[in-house]
Amino acid sequence: MRIDFLSVSNKTKRGDNRFFNRIWKKLHFGHLAKEKDQNAMMASYSSGLFPYSQHLRNGIYARRSRNEMTKFSWVEVESSAIPRMVDLQPMVWKIRFQRQVRVQQYCVDWPLSESQISATLYDRETKEYLEVRCHKDNNGLIIIESDEDLFSRDSLLLEGLPVSIKSESIFIDNPSIMWSGKNCQIFDVNAIPGTEYVDATLSISSSNPPTKENWQIDGLKLIPLSITKWKPNSSHSLYNGPIQVIEEWTGGSHVLTDTYISEDSVILKTAQGHPVFCKNVKQAGFWVRLGTSLNGDEMFNPLDEVFTNFSVKSLRDGHEEIPILKKRGDLRMVSLSRLPEGKELSINVRTSDLRIQYSACERLRNAPLHHHIPLMRLVARVDKKSKWPNSNPSKVKIDKWYTRVGGEGEGSEDQRNFVRKAISSPDFAFLEGPPGSGKTETIGELILQILAANSESKILLCGSTQASIDNVLSRFAEHDFIQALRVVNSKRWLQKPDQHYQMVHDHSIHRLVEPEQVQELKQSLGSYGDDIENEDLSSMVLNRSNLVAATIEGVANHPSIKDALNDEHTPPKALFDYLIIDEASKTTFTQFLVPAIFCRKWVLVGDVAQLPPFSNDMDISGILNRLEERNGDALRRACQIIAQVGDDRYLQSHPRILIEDGRVIEEILIELGELSKIDNRKKVKWGFLGNVSKNIPVEELIFINSIDLSSSDEDTIGTARLRLTGCDVIVIERGALDDNLFSLVIPTTHLHPSMLGKKPFNGNESLNSKSQMPPSRYMRQIKVTRMEEEMKSNKNSGSVFNSRRGLNRSDTDTWGDRIAWRLKRIYELKNSKNVKLREKYFNEVLALIPRQSVKCSECKGEGIWMYWDKENECLACRGNGQLPRWARSVEEVRNFTLPSILESLQYGYAGPGAGSELSLAPRFPNTLSNGFSNELKSTRFQSIPYQHRMHPSISAFPRNNFYFGGSDESKLQDAMATLSRRDSFSLIQGDNRRLWFDVKSNWVFGANYDEVMKVKSLLIDTISWFKEGGIEESSLAILTPFNNQSEALREMMDEVLKNHGGKGMRGTRGILREGTRRLILFCSTVDKFQGQESDIVILSLRTVGRIGNFDSPNRVNVALTRARECLLIVGDRKTYLQSSRGPQRVDEMLRSLCIETPLGESNSGHWRVVV
Repeated sequence: MRIDFLSVSNKTKRGDNRFFNRIWKKLHFGHLAKEKDQNAMMASYSSGLFPYSQHLRNGIYARRSRNEMTKFSWVEVESSAIPRMVDLQPMVWKIRFQRQVRVQQYCVDWPLSESQISATLYDRETKEYLEVRCHKDNNGLIIIESDEDLFSRDSLLLEGLPVSIKSESIFIDNPSIMWSGKNCQIFDVNAIPGTEYVDATLSISSSNPPTKENWQIDGLKLIPLSITKWKPNSSHSLYNGPIQVIEEWTGGSHVLTDTYISEDSVILKTAQGHPVFCKNVKQAGFWVRLGTSLNGDEMFNPLDEVFTNFSVKSLRDGHEEIPILKKRGDLRMVSLSRLPEGKELSINVRTSDLRIQYSACERLRNAPLHHHIPLMRLVARVDKKSKWPNSNPSKVKIDKWYTRVGGEGEGSEDQRNFVRKAISSPDFAFLEGPPGSGKTETIGELILQILAANSESKILLCGSTQASIDNVLSRFAEHDFIQALRVVNSKRWLQKPDQHYQMVHDHSIHRLVEPEQVQELKQSLGSYGDDIENEDLSSMVLNRSNLVAATIEGVANHPSIKDALNDEHTPPKALFDYLIIDEASKTTFTQFLVPAIFCRKWVLVGDVAQLPPFSNDMDISGILNRLEERNGDALRRACQIIAQVGDDRYLQSHPRILIEDGRVIEEILIELGELSKIDNRKKVKWGFLGNVSKNIPVEELIFINSIDLSSSDEDTIGTARLRLTGCDVIVIERGALDDNLFSLVIPTTHLHPSMLGKKPFNGNESLNSKSQMPPSRYMRQIKVTRMEEEMKSNKNSGSVFNSRRGLNRSDTDTWGDRIAWRLKRIYELKNSKNVKLREKYFNEVLALIPRQSVKCSECKGEGIWMYWDKENECLACRGNGQLPRWARSVEEVRNFTLPSILESLQYGYAGPGAGSELSLAPRFPNTLSNGFSNELKSTRFQSIPYQHRMHPSISAFPRNNFYFGGSDESKLQDAMATLSRRDSFSLIQGDNRRLWFDVKSNWVFGANYDEVMKVKSLLIDTISWFKEGGIEESSLAILTPFNNQSEALREMMDEVLKNHGGKGMRGTRGILREGTRRLILFCSTVDKFQGQESDIVILSLRTVGRIGNFDSPNRVNVALTRARECLLIVGDRKTYLQSSRGPQRVDEMLRSLCIETPLGESNSGHWRVVV
């Protein structure tokens, strides 16, 4: 019997679909008993988890594509062209000493001639005569020179007339300083304001470092308080006589130079005369010059990635990675540890993190078990019949508390409530608290309560950083209940012992790491352990441990978990009863899945007001650039051009010329047609010139067919030229015109004077490439190199770039790049008061997204969604049947990449901020996108508002700006019962512990060395205070929002530590010991220091004339809440009080911080508010 499926009614089709779906469901999810759970998991499988898997797969492909695009050729550099390596050691020192003072006596009522040089005074009381010398100084005073203290005598006569002698103290401003009998050349002497100390910069002729002995000043003995090696606070050129050897030297020791130095060593000098000892150094490695083939129209230059991305530290030649020893961006040269094999090199792009997340997502989709049902519910549609179960925390009875949570301190009851909720919840529990509120203490109490109730329970503790999990282990791993295991990369741990501190910060828990426990177990087994593989031993260690700790990504380092992730056929079993994630506000949903699929219950701890998950702009951009639509690349390019034209303020005074492919022009025309329906703003006059007729959707557009043009037809040429003259933008199809037709048709109003009479087409190079600017401020030197040949041939060509005669189209600025960083900025500013800036970025994203709509795939364009026999409005398109597909795709990338799992489950993708209404398209309606309901959160969520870390003067600003909330009580309150018990902190005077040290600076690029020098003086103050005081242990953290500033600060700290008897910085940490006492030092970026704290925090803002990304409230919150006792902010206040980039760049939050933070000063090594 033949069935004509085309004749079957829609109702019959739906019935057949339901029948086959039920059969498939029973086959795939038959091991689940409850029908409603099967429905939820089916929905999750079909439309819930699939977008996340697709997103991760696109991310992997995008990184691989980026790797394929970063291939280039190489040639070995000839020996004569290899840069020379020199070791530079300044022979200049800074010494600090007490200001030298001499007493000067003078007469105020001199009765004799001012030119007299000697006189005899008579003292009526002592009846003695006193011979003195005298002279007149520049101020008109008569100076008296005598060994006697005349100012203390009240009965002096001069030739019978009474005279009065007074005195004053004179500081020696230009002293003569000697060391070991040799005169020192003095460059400057600066008095330290508010103190009696002086800093002198001087050079000595000896190559040996000076000691504190054998110093003289003006013939008197001098004992310096400190001697430090001088380092320039700005770049200097170094000269060997008249020959410039180093163009820009900022104080580094090993420096490359192109100038040949015949001697083994020589003394170079700066323009100011500072001597620098220069010695030739034999280089390791092999220099190669990199090259790439560019046609002039590419959007990505791999060489830019090598020389501008500081994280690129190795290249791959097809066999293995080759470490980069040195880079010379201006010469396109790198020094490699070995010569490459083959003809090509590439940048190695790591995809392991995304592949692990993808595997976890696929394991959940393809082989779910019963304990995965709550995870599947997270992504099931909210209109499905799958409800979250309730719980009753009040039924949890706890007889004994093991930490301070059981006390009566402020916030303790909130902590106990959370422990009860976490134990009673059948799935999720959330703990939110501000910095210093005792979240780590609460985690420890929860672990002990779980193990006390059931010693067989197994807990997996994860965090986004090493510090977050090590803090818990260092405090609770020694408890009798706990058998702890710290998971690390075993291979790296065993092969690189010098990197142990990078994998586990706390040395006290090194014995808990997996390789150490495996070795210990193997030794305890004796000869029986010789036949057991290390992987089996690792499994034995895992099975005996009840608390396993690892980073989110590092949990896959354990062999048992790695095998489970890679096994496509075996469902991931529940290895742990609980998953506890600290700093969950920095973990995305897909990152969360990696450990989550191995657990039965999930506890998330964090603070959504602090930093969100780290997101890589290049990952987001790569995923966006993979959006596959009809003519996707051409449409992306078309939208990019339209957005650039819309942003061009100089369009009418400087008309533009563009040369594009025919497909791009077609998409521009379609998009302009869509825009004409919704955009009533002032229209841009577009002109198009191509080979074939195009469909012109808007009457105002001008299109000229180049086939109809002939250089001999003057009337046609004149008409075309006249029509194009009034256009703001002329878009020419590539290959449509030759040089002759171009010069005849294109109006001279659209050409820069330097282009007149020139051939616009040079080989494959488009006109655009002659009118583009490099994409990054880091490429100034590269720009000069690229344009050098053209600059030589045409002295006016520089103005072509500056006037932007053509649209600014950079090599690396793709459509995805333009959207990616704006999406990230919108998310960073979601809680910001700078509404104008946030909306500006949002509107720019909207301008870049195609307006073309497609039929909604959920409702098939009908606007309704059928669930069984009921009709509901389609939540995907909100009932209109049409879906802005590109906007929906961009919104998905945004939602999958930026929000944390903690934020999503509390507030949904939109978050709690004022910017939550800025949505590009309707969000898929599930628990992740909407968050848990208030009813469900009441039994799962707990907030602890009391902080025990910060001095009240430090917590005041975060409380008023980041934790204001909507209720009467702030989400950040001071636990005064704890804070009031602290001892006084003698380093800072007064009750205000938050001070601003204003550093006037003109730095506009890179690290700000003016701030570095100020931080250095504050660091020396701290060290002096520590050495003089009796405190057993203290800590100082120097933080900055920017990596380049952190590198400069770390280098400075390393030098200061060594000068004060320490061993320097080891990574981001250093220790200065004074007997049994110690001062712990940290140097890090703000982002990397989240979850940690310090007694003193010095925050260097790296002011370079702009705010940068430091206007993110989350980042500022983290920066301001790390200090316990004292917070010092170093930066140029003027930058944050006003901006040269328009009113939208004046951030009210940072402006308030400037106004509310008093200026500070150093007074005799102690800090105080400026009086």
